[in-house]
Order: sequence, then C-alpha cells, then structure tokens
Amino acid sequence: MPLSTPHIVVDTQTMLAERLSGIGHYGLGIAQAMDRLAAGGLFSYSLIAPRKLYGRVPALPLRACRDAVPVGRLAEKLTHQILKRRLGLSIDWLLPEGAYYFPAFKVLPMKARPTSVVIHDLAHLDVPECVEAGNVAFLDYALPRSVAQARSLIAVSEFTRQRIVHHFQVDPARIHVAPPAVDRRVYRPVDPVQARATRERYGVDCEAYFLSVATLEPRKNLLNLIDAFAALPPAERRHYALVLIGAKGWDNGATQARIEQARKAGARIVQPSGFVADEDMAAFYTGAQALAFVPLYEGFGMPPLEAYACGTPVLASRVASVPEAAGEPARYVDDPRDVAAIRDGLLALAALGQAGRQSLQPAMQRHLERFDWMHSGAATVSAITGIPASALLGSVDYPPPAAA
Repeated sequence: MPLSTPHIVVDTQTMLAERLSGIGHYGLGIAQAMDRLAAGGLFSYSLIAPRKLYGRVPALPLRACRDAVPVGRLAEKLTHQILKRRLGLSIDWLLPEGAYYFPAFKVLPMKARPTSVVIHDLAHLDVPECVEAGNVAFLDYALPRSVAQARSLIAVSEFTRQRIVHHFQVDPARIHVAPPAVDRRVYRPVDPVQARATRERYGVDCEAYFLSVATLEPRKNLLNLIDAFAALPPAERRHYALVLIGAKGWDNGATQARIEQARKAGARIVQPSGFVADEDMAAFYTGAQALAFVPLYEGFGMPPLEAYACGTPVLASRVASVPEAAGEPARYVDDPRDVAAIRDGLLALAALGQAGRQSLQPAMQRHLERFDWMHSGAATVSAITGIPASALLGSVDYPPPAAA
C-alpha cells in the first residue's frame, strides 16, 4: 500500500552539468513530469544536489529547486570512503527523510531510506569492449551494490529490463520501465529558410546531407558509418554530405583519423563549428535526408524519436534497444558492422522522394505517441511510492496511455 503522504527526494547531479548528456536530459524530463504530477497532491518531492554543483540548482525548471538541500561535505567524504573501502555503512542520518530517486546507476549508501535507481544500459557487461575501462571498473562495483540496495529498479527500455534480469537474477516485479520521450516544443519541423540560417551559424552550409547524432566513441559505430558513406556511388557522394553532431568521447582518435581519411578521398564530412544547443537541433534534423543511427549497442537511443518529431526518416541498427526507440517507421540494418548494408540503407533513403517521406509521417507520429514524459514520470513515481500511475495522472487531469 502507498504511504499516506509519500515524499520523494530526487538526486539532481545528472541534471546540473553545463551541457546535459542523454542521461541528464532523462533525469530532468522525469523530474519535470514529477513536478507537474506533484500538483495533484498525492505525493510531494524535494531535491538534493552535490555541494559543488548546488549553485546551479536555482536554474532548474522545477518548483522544488527553491528548497533543495546540498549534500554536505561530511556526507560526501563518508560516501567516498564507504564506496572506496567497500564498507557496510550508511549516511541516512546526514540526509533528509523520504524515498530516494537516483536517475543514473549509483545510489548513495543508505539503509533506512527506501531507494530507487535508474539503470540506462548494461553495456559494461554486454559489450565491455565498447566502454571505457574506468567506467567498466566503476560499474562492476557500483551497480551490483545499487541493485542489491534499491527497493525499485527502473529501466529505460524493455531490452534493458531483460538484461537486468539476465545479469542480476532479480525478481522482474522489482523492475519498472519508464522510457524517455521528446519535448515536442523543441523537436518539431522548422521552416527551411530558418533551419538553413541556423545551420549556417554553425558553419554547416550543405544543402543535402545525412545526419548522425552520436558521441564520438566506439559504441556509436561511426567508423563503419563513415566507411559506408565513403562507399556511396560517385553521384550520391557528390550530392550528399555526412553531418556529424556529437561530443568527443573516449577513444575517439580512430574516428577522427577516419574522418580525415574519408575527406581526403573526397567524401564531404562536416562537423559543426561548436556545441549545438538543444534548441537548434531541430534545424539539423529538419534539413536531413535521413538520420543514420547505427550503434553497436544502446540502452534506449533518443535520436530516432527526435528525428521523427522533426519529420525525418531514420536508418537504424537492429540491435539491443534500438528497435524499441526507432520502431516500425525505420529502415533497419541487421548487422551494424556490415558496411555494405549501411551503404545500401543510405542509398535507399537517398532515393526516398517527398512523397515517400510523406508516406512515413503517420507511422512516425503513431510511434512518437507511445512515448510521453508524463506517463514515464507517473510510472516512476508509482515505482517509488506504490501509487497507481492512473491515479497520479488522473489527479492532474492528464490522459492515460493509449491502449497498446
């Protein structure tokens, strides 16, 4: 049974980065949904933040930011020592009461406070060669501890839920699925003239292009994508550019070298002149012939949803969680290491005229309707408190999810 007046304490660390990662966007999206749901009066929530990032809390678009509590120096030092020395101690007495929600893999060491944690993927176990060694070591220790401590586990996809069961042999009833969604106010079709002007501000002035939105790291499979693009027939290679948007991740040297190699061979591979702000991403999606999203592994994968919201077709890899994110409208590559298959997928989407693009729009919209921040927020609050998601949505007069 739910508590009479449940109170949730949200860890904001992932939301306070200067530039939000996909995990940061997820945490903020769920927190904003929580903020709206709390207005229904069935639960309350507050925030905690690392001491060094506490000054950024007031900028969060959340009402509870006014009463956020910093995690003090003593709690931080004790947490560090408990984790470093693998001590069976807790810091409950140093933190406010409530049920704690941690949006990214790691929980604080607590015994008396119920905790819930989001697990975004298990790449460090499924494809460790695609994860930086330091992260593998950290997750090898921290994640089993989080799984053991947390009362509720939250997965961002059904695929990740299945991998949690596989690797940790936990009761599936402990695992709740709350996928990310797209802010349709940000990701929407943009007027072509305005979109071109926005792209030109970033030094991207190509008229016809394929788009990749991915961190430059091995898991994103950019080496094979670049090779596939460079292998297009001469006419398509002259007509199209490949626009790569993404921060430099770990072990990106080979990717940078392959970009230069392809450019020297005549392929037009373009990278924006600086970090592309979230509010400008729609201009890049809108103008693209297609999004090329062919990672080796994902826990979810937001770019296909963002592309669909802007009316853009998607080439996707049929691996891990990607089919959940890309859905029926995508064209698939069964093996993301198959350069010829990626090339053929690009060619198929290059041949897609305006009528073909238009024919995909209904399926794109149907797929987008499956993902909603309020529904995922309600699923999250329900996992933490036991309050039915339908009651939470009803308390703020928000429509329930459509029947599958």
